Amino acid sequence: MTNEIIKCDMVSKSYLDGKKDRNVLNSFSVSIEKGTVNTILGESGSGKTTFLSMIEGIEKPTFGKIFYDGKDIYSLTEKQQAKIRGKEFGIIFQDFNLINELNVMDNIKLPLVINHIKFDEEYYNELIERMNLDRVENSYPDELSGGEKQRVAIARAMIVRPKILFADEPTGNLDNRNTGEIVSLLCDINKKYGTTLLIVTHDKELIKKPDSIITIRDGNLKKKDVLSNV
Repeated sequence: MTNEIIKCDMVSKSYLDGKKDRNVLNSFSVSIEKGTVNTILGESGSGKTTFLSMIEGIEKPTFGKIFYDGKDIYSLTEKQQAKIRGKEFGIIFQDFNLINELNVMDNIKLPLVINHIKFDEEYYNELIERMNLDRVENSYPDELSGGEKQRVAIARAMIVRPKILFADEPTGNLDNRNTGEIVSLLCDINKKYGTTLLIVTHDKELIKKPDSIITIRDGNLKKKDVLSNV
């Protein structure tokens, strides 16, 4: 029985640039195992965010297939794709994407409202305690520090109990101390809940011991399984 949660089969991506196709990602095949921590490395403009968007079911590949939990994502209806994104994926943004008119509690609970998921108060309390947000849950985003905003964003992504957590440069706007705290939280989430992590970063030292490293350079993607040193 396979332990794959994501499988990319001969996937490539290109865009029309004027009258010519411009390759962003050349043909590649790669798989992500359940419950693993995976970093996606590459210089700015290398295609890291494009790769993440394709896996998230947001941006369709030009060629190839992407499977999530054995399902061909892009053969599903838009409604089915939206259900997976809303209930099984958690997404953390570099710029937080919090709603200023909502307090911390309501920002965290928002995905539950949008996706019609029952509020679990015990799990919510566990999350905000783990994220050290229990003292600011009635505060608004403009009253928070950068580190607090990112912790709110992580709690919001985790409130639906996602199988995969996608993070695109999650510490890009943070100082060293807050970066360390956020990385520790993400690794803690992986250990506590078994959540699969895909973390886009340009910093190869951000995650000290990932299960795999995916490097994108000149449109080519290469995956290295760290523990087996493949």
